[in-house]
Amino acid sequence: MSSLDESAELRKQRLRELRKIRESQTTQEAPDPEEQGELIKHRNYDPEAQAPRMGFIEPPKADVTVETISKDIENETKRKIQEQESIPEEELDLTTLRPKKPTWDLDRDLKERMAVLEPKNQNARAYYIRQTIADREKKKQQQQEHTG
Repeated sequence: MSSLDESAELRKQRLRELRKIRESQTTQEAPDPEEQGELIKHRNYDPEAQAPRMGFIEPPKADVTVETISKDIENETKRKIQEQESIPEEELDLTTLRPKKPTWDLDRDLKERMAVLEPKNQNARAYYIRQTIADREKKKQQQQEHTG
């Protein structure tokens, strides 16, 4: 037997022993059915009314509740509406409401794609500039050879 097989057998033996110990403890500690009923927590069920529990057991402790937040939002919207109504219609400029360019969202989406292509474009431009310079130098050399 190899050392791995031996260690596997030892591990299996330890696990069997642990299972036996755990089973013996659970049989010894089995509570009475009456005590077990007390251990059940009724979070959503009211055993006295024999119906679903409605509301909270205890009132919420936080100062911030949904109702207070909704009242704050409602007051804020009312205030904003009053501010907007106080502004005469002549002062409203519709050009400030729309974006400067009608294709602003397309430009935003294309910026990411163009960022990838920009280095390739620069390399291509540099390649063509070098090529045109090399062509011009060749033409100059050919003209000098013909005239020379």
